[in-house]
Amino acid sequence: MRILQVGDIHCDINRLKSLKNESRSFQFDLLAIHGDVECDGEIVDLLKEMSEKLVFVPGNMDDVGVSKAFSREGLNIDANVIEIGGYVIAGIGGMSFYSSFTRVKELLPFYKGNKKILILSHHPPLSSKTDLALGKIHAGLPELRELDEEFKVYLHMHGHIHESPGWEVIGETLVVNPGALKHGRFALIDLEKKEAKLLRIG
Repeated sequence: MRILQVGDIHCDINRLKSLKNESRSFQFDLLAIHGDVECDGEIVDLLKEMSEKLVFVPGNMDDVGVSKAFSREGLNIDANVIEIGGYVIAGIGGMSFYSSFTRVKELLPFYKGNKKILILSHHPPLSSKTDLALGKIHAGLPELRELDEEFKVYLHMHGHIHESPGWEVIGETLVVNPGALKHGRFALIDLEKKEAKLLRIG
């Protein structure tokens, strides 16, 4: 399965339109949005036009209106665990992190050992090269790092830290931060190869 990951859009509709046009040349099975969309309406429609399969979690900058707009379309997986394409995907948004995290941690034991687990969160796990704020301070959350280790998470997609786009494998987990779409950044993830390509539009 190939995943197109975007987020930290911050209501930049022009960038999203450019990505929509460019995405036609990519082959991907799922569009994953890690939050900080910051507006609804047209932006939700544009994202839906990009892919039939789409999952979303809100970021810390998203309000209830944005979260509900995605929920109405059945796309918001915050505080939930679903199955797509033979994988388990858990959503942990940034609006109410601790309640979302607690709920996902309660649900994941029912899936452990069955299928490969993917996490879509807004915040990063602690101590990766993708959680460096200002290029030097690890700003990730220890709870997310512990979750990755406890459940042997296969892929952890996140955003939030605009200045540290990248990917790396930590233990058994591929951690990906594409950077902010507001700055033209996004990622294409190949689950079989367990690697990501960081891409950019003008």
